[in-house]
Amino acid sequence: MDFEFKKEIIDFGKSLPNAKIYWRNDWQLLYFDLAGHFFALMNQKYLTFKNLPSTNLELREIYPFIIPGFHVNKKHWNSIVLDKAQGKISLIELQGLLKGSYKCVYNQLPKKTKLQFLSSSKKEPK
Repeated sequence: MDFEFKKEIIDFGKSLPNAKIYWRNDWQLLYFDLAGHFFALMNQKYLTFKNLPSTNLELREIYPFIIPGFHVNKKHWNSIVLDKAQGKISLIELQGLLKGSYKCVYNQLPKKTKLQFLSSSKKEPK
């Protein structure tokens, strides 16, 4: 997947409320962070994201380049094989998957954390 496409994925991740994206040397990947929990991981080969188990199974059936999550719980996580996905999935579809992953993680955050987000300048996800 080309650099510009990856950059657009990163920029979209950064645009989500209270999200941070940074490089983790110990894992050699980009870590998409929400309050200390990852909602996506991206390296040269994979973009890994969370979803409902039933949705994950459906996505794997529809897209041959979506596989069970690489080095994560395969029930809750999927990985997109980036070089096989190029030209077969749109940026908008990827953004939707990333936003869905973000919402899954957000919904599992403690109430206290969500209240802190609401009192800060950044909004709750829609």
